[in-house]
Amino acid sequence: MDKTCAKHSNRIAAVCLFCKLEDLDAEIEEYQLRAEEGDAVLVVWAPEVDAATAARELLIRAQDAVKGIPAETRQAYRDGTNGFERTLPGPDRMYPDTDTPPLPIADETVIAIRKRVPEAPWSRARRYERQGLDLRAAGRLATAPWADLFDAVEPAPGAVARRIAAAMEKRLPYHHRIGVVELPNADRLRPLVHAIEVGEILPEATERILDALIERNDLGAASVLAPYRRRSDDLEELERALEELASRASGLVNRPRDVLLRWAMGQVMPRFIGRLSPAIVRERVVEALQGSVTEIGT
Repeated sequence: MDKTCAKHSNRIAAVCLFCKLEDLDAEIEEYQLRAEEGDAVLVVWAPEVDAATAARELLIRAQDAVKGIPAETRQAYRDGTNGFERTLPGPDRMYPDTDTPPLPIADETVIAIRKRVPEAPWSRARRYERQGLDLRAAGRLATAPWADLFDAVEPAPGAVARRIAAAMEKRLPYHHRIGVVELPNADRLRPLVHAIEVGEILPEATERILDALIERNDLGAASVLAPYRRRSDDLEELERALEELASRASGLVNRPRDVLLRWAMGQVMPRFIGRLSPAIVRERVVEALQGSVTEIGT
C-alpha cells in the first residue's frame, strides 16, 4: 500500500500514511511533516479503512478544539485537572424519532392492556396473608407456578387455605419431577376443597387425595374422594379393625413402646385417613394394645 494523504489547517496537521510496518520510518522521513518543537505527531497503525477514518476524526476533533468549547464529556482527575472521556451525542443519536408523527393510542386499548397485566407478586402475597398464610408461605405462593390454580379453587380463608397451599407446595413439584407436565384442572380439585371446608373429609387426607386426583385420571373426582369421606359407622369399623390388630399384635411382646405404636398406627391409620382424627385412632390403638399385649417394653 503506497499511498499518502495530508490535510493542513494552520498549525493543525492530520497525516495519514498507508504503508507496511517495516517501511514506516522511511515513509515518515520521506514525507515532510513540517513539525516544530512542541508539536505532536500521532501515528495510527490499523487497517486502511480504519486508519483513514481515524485521521478524519482526529482532524475534526482538532478543529473543534480551536472553535470554542468542545462538545464533549470530560472526566475529572484527583489533581484537579480533567481529560477527554467521550463526545456528546448529536441529535441524530439522541432523538432519532423527532420527525415521526405521533401515533394515537385509543383509551380502549389502554384499558384492555391494563386488564391483562397480571397481579404484582407483592400484592398477591399480601392477599394471601389476608387469607391466613404466614409471611413466608404467602411469598412463596405468590411466585409459584400454581398460584393461579390456588386462586381458582378458592379455599376458605384460614386453616383450609393454609392446608391447600401447603399441599400444593409439597406435592405439585413432586409430580412435575416424575413427568406430569400440566397442573391439574381447578374443577377437579374443587370437590376436595369443598369437602374439607364442610367437614366431610378431615384435612389430614389433603395430600393423599391430591396425589390420587392427579394420578387416577381414569376416575372421576367423586370416586377418588369416596374412600376418604366420613361415615356414620367409622368408630364401629375402627373397633373391628382393632380386634384384628390385637390378634396379630399378641406375639409382639418385649418390643419398645414407640416401635409397637408406630407399627399399629401404620396398620390402621391409612384405612381411616380423612375419616377419623389421628388422635382418636391413636387413643383407641393404645387401649387395644394394652389389652392384648401382656408386656410392652419401655
